[in-house]
Amino acid sequence: MEFTFTEEQELLRQTIRKFIERECPREYQRELDEKEEFPHDLWDKLAELGMLGLIIDEQYGGMGGSVMDMALAVEEIGRGMFVLGDIFMQFNCFGPTTLKFFGSEKLKSEYLPKLARGEIKICLGVTENHSGTDALALKTKAVEKGDHYVINGHKMFTTGAHVSDYIMLMTRTSQEPKKKSYGISVFLVDLKTNGVTIQRLKKIGIKALGTCQLFFDDVMVPKENLVGEKDRGWYHILDTLNNERIVIAALCVGGAQAALDDSVQYAKERIVFGRPIGQYQAIQHYVADMFTKIELARLMTYKAAWLQSNGLPCHIESNMAKLAASEAALYASSKGMQIMAGYGYMMEYDMQRYWRDSKLFEFAPITNEMVRNFLAERLGLPRSY
Repeated sequence: MEFTFTEEQELLRQTIRKFIERECPREYQRELDEKEEFPHDLWDKLAELGMLGLIIDEQYGGMGGSVMDMALAVEEIGRGMFVLGDIFMQFNCFGPTTLKFFGSEKLKSEYLPKLARGEIKICLGVTENHSGTDALALKTKAVEKGDHYVINGHKMFTTGAHVSDYIMLMTRTSQEPKKKSYGISVFLVDLKTNGVTIQRLKKIGIKALGTCQLFFDDVMVPKENLVGEKDRGWYHILDTLNNERIVIAALCVGGAQAALDDSVQYAKERIVFGRPIGQYQAIQHYVADMFTKIELARLMTYKAAWLQSNGLPCHIESNMAKLAASEAALYASSKGMQIMAGYGYMMEYDMQRYWRDSKLFEFAPITNEMVRNFLAERLGLPRSY
């Protein structure tokens, strides 16, 4: 087994690390979190580096990278600035990937170069207020009318919609489906279209990247904006969801590493009863457990990314990686707060932000309970829902 990366991948990691050190000082990160502002300047600088075309094919102006490349990039960004890692993941994982594999040549030629240059952003609209983990229960519908589809419905917890230009929208196009997963279609919808309303929601973490609910009231979408086959959108989106789980796992590994880094540094500097707290066995056990959980999550993430990059089945592995990494990130930030005690609870330190940001991924984009159900089914146990 190989546990090394190519020269290009190592260069990618080094480039990102230098970028974070140069462009993302901690004071700036704290300011973005407090003001809940999207870092447009960092987005533009990532575009200048060519990073926004990482997984877009070279013929459309991208770098032609793999899911492994994306995982390495997001891990490194997430370690230095968690919210930027999430931003990078959200706008590189959904629009580009779905268009790459299922978009018509017209859609790919029109939108992929713009995505690579950072000129547009595409978010993903799946969740509704009554259908979270049960994504197939969606009710937003698209009805064919002449050379358009008319869309009506509502989407909830849509990340980045307030700064996006388009949404990759899952709708129901067959009201009497053969089975639950059939009858769903994906449309690329311009968010400036009449009838689209976006409302930003208040939340406790990842504040620089907003989460929104959207309303679609007789929204007209050209037929040519259907992505892939009509009624088979769920099958098209599955690969995107596998990518999402893998890259979220990488993000959580990066965030967990940041919590560990800060914890170790604090344990070396904080003096209690005449010596650094890092000399006390309880603290050493905390950091040792953090270290071990992070490394296990990292290896599971790399395996899932490698499988996906090589066109091999990875549905089980991607879910396992997301489960392990999200729990490692929350564990690391929780124990980091314990190590720092009162200081870890203060807003002027970053550990509380690591905890607030990582908490989300225990239940998003799929709850860890549901992941466990899925894994148990694969071992032959009966479905519990």
